[in-house]
Amino acid sequence: MDPLPSPSEQLCEVGLELASRLNRYEESGGTSHLEDVVSVAVSADMFDRAASVVGKPRPGWRWEIRLRDGRDVETVVGHANGRWSVEGIDMLEHAAPGGSPCVVVIEPPGTDLEFKPPPAEKTSPSTGVSYHRLYGPLVAFGMRKATAHRLPRWHPDPARRFRLRYWNGERWSRFVTDSNDASPGWDESLDWGNRYRLPKL
Repeated sequence: MDPLPSPSEQLCEVGLELASRLNRYEESGGTSHLEDVVSVAVSADMFDRAASVVGKPRPGWRWEIRLRDGRDVETVVGHANGRWSVEGIDMLEHAAPGGSPCVVVIEPPGTDLEFKPPPAEKTSPSTGVSYHRLYGPLVAFGMRKATAHRLPRWHPDPARRFRLRYWNGERWSRFVTDSNDASPGWDESLDWGNRYRLPKL
């Protein structure tokens, strides 16, 4: 099975802020989303208008606002039912183990993430088999290379601040999750400064 793509932490932060603003904007009856919200919340070089799908009236029609930062791409989705979400966060929520509702948190920038990597997993050889032949008599030794990988997925949080932390394949990310039974929306009871919480709906 192919590893899951790793969402960009920076673009997810921007996307969550944009989704929150768009939710409030629609609740107040606003209809000029691009002019009143997107152009204010997202820098012009980050909003990929050509790759976005924003032509139909909201709510009632699905929108896809594409954000781009170098090679990283993230999509803020306006669902037909009126809810806004970030595709990368949705993917992480669905990939989290366990059956209870999940909240993905992005920890503040500067959080120390220099923790020991998760255990490597032995994978099937991808390099094939090479043979070294010795003549008289002919002997073939199969030299099979097996490499260990640390694939992108949720692991127990090495910082022990949360239940799980996402390893993106190269390093520990600022994506963390706990079980959460809170009702959908922003959890105003948490004094977390610039941490973002987006409960699974």
